[in-house]
Amino acid sequence: MNKTLLSLIILSLLLFSCQSDKVSEKWKRITFKPENCSFLFPSEVFYKSTDTLPSKEYGTTYMHLVNAEVKRDTLLDFYSFHHFEYPEYDLETNKEQYFKDLIQRMQTNFEATLVESNKMKHNKGDGQQFKLFIEKSQAYFNLCYYIIDGKVFGFQVVSNNKDSEDFPADEFFNSLEF
Repeated sequence: MNKTLLSLIILSLLLFSCQSDKVSEKWKRITFKPENCSFLFPSEVFYKSTDTLPSKEYGTTYMHLVNAEVKRDTLLDFYSFHHFEYPEYDLETNKEQYFKDLIQRMQTNFEATLVESNKMKHNKGDGQQFKLFIEKSQAYFNLCYYIIDGKVFGFQVVSNNKDSEDFPADEFFNSLEF
């Protein structure tokens, strides 16, 4: 993931910050039609974006994002679903390197500290979950990316709360269905 792509993800979160919603008691299932999949989302209000970007590392990148900002009491969380396609890059063969590079770039670009990193399994592919802490903003990035059929399906929760148990990231990460 290059700096332009990371900047777009963060920018889309920041631009959406003017519209916030309370975390719904019951999460809504969102259908992502291009891949015939769905996932749970904590808000009725969300923003979708699609873009095509050149990448030095991966060639052409097709990107789809679904973002929401939600409030819980005094906390503010950002939720994001990412879908990336790299038609010129073999993700299946290079998935371990992709995950390693992704974590390294996130740490470098956001001057973040890696708090934890774990391998994940989806019934259709492998994944990586990791949590980063950004000292300057006192924010935690809790991320989970799966590589399924040569495509990336990612989930991101950004919060000012260090305890992932206090916000339902795992429910979000495990909600992907085909």
